[in-house]
Amino acid sequence: MDSKIEGSLKTRFAAVSFLTVFVSFFVVVTPGIAQYCPGATDEGWDSGDLNLWIGFFSTNVSSPLTGGNPSGYLEGEKTSAGPVIVGNQSPPWSGDWVAGEIRKISMDINIPGGTGTTSLNFRIRRGASSNGWYYDSFESLTDDGQWRTFSAPISPTWSDAQAIAAGWWTPDTIGSPNYYTFVETLSVMDALTFSVSTVPADHPIGFDNASISCGLFADGFESGNTGAWRYAEGLSS
Repeated sequence: MDSKIEGSLKTRFAAVSFLTVFVSFFVVVTPGIAQYCPGATDEGWDSGDLNLWIGFFSTNVSSPLTGGNPSGYLEGEKTSAGPVIVGNQSPPWSGDWVAGEIRKISMDINIPGGTGTTSLNFRIRRGASSNGWYYDSFESLTDDGQWRTFSAPISPTWSDAQAIAAGWWTPDTIGSPNYYTFVETLSVMDALTFSVSTVPADHPIGFDNASISCGLFADGFESGNTGAWRYAEGLSS
């Protein structure tokens, strides 16, 4: 065979082989992106209903129909300066997050100008006697009235050391009556809250698109099924 023709055929074969492997990889992996978590849920407050979300520590809440990201949103404010805290204590936001296989918490925040805001934290708590676990977001809290998404990683399989390494912390100490491990907290969730600190009096903070989910490519197969993952011939060669 002519060497030029042979070279051309090899090039075409290599290109087709690569495309086949790529398509196979895409078909196999893509279902993992939308992997369903038993406990996954989200809220956008587009109906004008609070849907069991409440304010904590004197935070007043409302659900305007416009101005969100997009449409409706949850608005929190206080009559005195201090942290604006919103959250939910009702299922599916509370309950067994271990069985729910939750691995990501997310919330969109809108901070109007002039708030002097210093930080945002996520909090999970098991019962009123527990201080729970906190995740402090170190992303930029720009008070320019724009919507930004903040998220926290979470896992039903983490040890306390792994949770701490991922950014979580607890003010409770091991051995104290109100101390619960990270997984113990997730297994009997009482409340999920979001706190924006150092907010002036009567200065509203916007919250939208709250979600608890699997996260991206975060299947740890704790449910006992393959979750749409399967062997793809050719990927190992």
